[in-house]
Amino acid sequence: MTSQNVSTVLPSKFAKLQYLQILDLSRNYFRASIPFEWATMRLSKLSLMENTLVGPFPTFLMRITTLRYLSLQGNHFSGPIPKEIANLKSLKKLALSSNEFTGQLPVALAKLTNLTDL
Repeated sequence: MTSQNVSTVLPSKFAKLQYLQILDLSRNYFRASIPFEWATMRLSKLSLMENTLVGPFPTFLMRITTLRYLSLQGNHFSGPIPKEIANLKSLKKLALSSNEFTGQLPVALAKLTNLTDL
């Protein structure tokens, strides 16, 4: 059985779920953009691993300062990891492997004093 890529829009209306804390859309092979509206969410966990998301690191996610776990691994994100990652002060786990990031790891990662898993 072969997997088929689902080309769809990730729902921006998730941002209206004010009590949503964990959003796990892993392993769905989505080919879509992450909605900018998600920046207003108060998530503690966001997992988008093993989809086929593309483009630069979605910097607007750095506005979700309640995040403790962020997984973007296994996609096709490219370009540098932004220094704004330092905004995620509560982050404990950051999974970015298996993407197409370029450049060096930002020094800003050192500001994530709660980080236990990178």
